[in-house]
Amino acid sequence: MKRKLPLLIVSFLISVVSFSQFRNYKTDSGWNIGFNSGGTWQEKEAIINGSDTAFTQPFTSVRGGFTFGKAIYEEEGSFFAFDLRFRYLRGINYGWSRELETIPASQFNHFLSSDIEAYKNYRMDLNEFSLEGVLTLNRLLEQTGIILYGFGGIGVVDYRVKTDYLDGKHQYNNPDLTYESDRNAAILLKNNSDLQFESNAPGVIGNQLKIMPSLGIGLGYQFNEVFSMGIEHKLTYALHNNLDGITSDALNDRYHYTAIKMGFNILNTGSSSQESNEMFQEDYYQSTVVNTPPSTINTPPPPTT
Repeated sequence: MKRKLPLLIVSFLISVVSFSQFRNYKTDSGWNIGFNSGGTWQEKEAIINGSDTAFTQPFTSVRGGFTFGKAIYEEEGSFFAFDLRFRYLRGINYGWSRELETIPASQFNHFLSSDIEAYKNYRMDLNEFSLEGVLTLNRLLEQTGIILYGFGGIGVVDYRVKTDYLDGKHQYNNPDLTYESDRNAAILLKNNSDLQFESNAPGVIGNQLKIMPSLGIGLGYQFNEVFSMGIEHKLTYALHNNLDGITSDALNDRYHYTAIKMGFNILNTGSSSQESNEMFQEDYYQSTVVNTPPSTINTPPPPTT
């Protein structure tokens, strides 16, 4: 029985793929909507202090968003399909570093009599609104149900960057980080933090509104003509070096978004465009056919004498 079980599973999957209809061009309206859930995160950034270099360690939190799109090119048998879609994304991510810095009192809105010593950290909170072009391997989807696509776009990102400096290093109960790796040190600092990010990051005062391009890739499966599910990863380029309040490495910042996505194709509620066209042609043909009655030959009567 144990030997037959894998064979039964494979046979079932083959039968599902063989008899599934992944795309119905007669009923598909071309509109689609997707819901995604995942986390944004930033790459490590070097903090250089004399001869010492430490790296910020990124953390994320689960957030998400949605997409709403329309097929621009979608033909049966075509190698590619192309969509345009709008994306809204909500994200929050964090970073901690074991590096201590002297933070000037003038940076805080609160009155402080002297500078403080604190570990470098940040909390980045964003709302993204973007327009994306999506290129899908259409023939692969038709034949197997596998959705493989790439996308790129440009959008407006509204974000805020806060720090947890105000209480200085004392808020962390002075953990011993001497022999800890950058990652372990960051975890200790995060676990000991009160997570109250009350101060603006250096050079990032209040809400920031920036235009940023992005690139991404997705992989999923079309279970039927309506529902699909998969994963996608997106990389957004800030085009500047102050997305986290840390500018030590002089490199432009960027943030990632990795998510699970559920997609829904919106079907036509009435007749498809192809069916409507066929019905119109049939009605037009019938209305133009002229039923001519059979002609009769009237023989004139013979002349009378």
